[in-house]
Amino acid sequence: MKPRGAYAKATVRQWLALLRAAMRLPLKRGLPVKVPAFPTIEVKNARKGFLEPEQFQALVAGLEQPWADIARFAYETMWRLSEVLGLTWDMVDRRRGVITLPDSKSGEPRVIPTVGELVEVLERRWAARAVGMTLSPYVFHRRGRPIQSFRKRWDSACKAGGLEGVLFHDLRRTGARDSRNAGVAEGVIMKRAGWKTRHVFERYNIVSVDDQREAALQTQAYRAAQLARGAAVTQIGDNRPGVRRQSTREHAI
Repeated sequence: MKPRGAYAKATVRQWLALLRAAMRLPLKRGLPVKVPAFPTIEVKNARKGFLEPEQFQALVAGLEQPWADIARFAYETMWRLSEVLGLTWDMVDRRRGVITLPDSKSGEPRVIPTVGELVEVLERRWAARAVGMTLSPYVFHRRGRPIQSFRKRWDSACKAGGLEGVLFHDLRRTGARDSRNAGVAEGVIMKRAGWKTRHVFERYNIVSVDDQREAALQTQAYRAAQLARGAAVTQIGDNRPGVRRQSTREHAI
């Protein structure tokens, strides 16, 4: 546990980088200044949390609506929670089957095709948009109002499913891993999730909506195959020759 009033290592490292850059500005203008050596701070805070398909299904089973659909939407799109909760119907084109996030964290608009599970989620939310005599502009809402927090319900569902410590943001990491395992190109994954870190790659690689639609279908097929494989292994184990389950009476004896 950090001492009270202490700052995170990542925060200190960022401040030092800004200070160093500020002190080097005179050098760029030809002024002779001496820049002191700055300490190197190593930060190891990258999480590696992932959810297997059966774990996600168990987690969602413990959530009520609309929170279950919030989780399903994030699971399919790799969107951040703030992006999901802020989604409004004017961003959704149900006829064309696309969602446009005007200004994501990457600073660029993001276009997501709706296929498979996403279509079902949106149809449920479309049917639930009426609140009395009005229609909620939010795709995910509670009594017409935007949802502000998901933490308590998420933590309760994780605890019920034996997944304590799992973060909502782990759905984003899971989506990237599953997409990669399904054979989706990295450029398409980055475009779907809104990551912008490989500048040259982004500059020369244009990912179309059709590429993203195929990526979503490939990921869904991969997850379905994983679920089916797990069920088949369980069934084979139960039906092995020579294996006979003991009755309650036999076990007692």
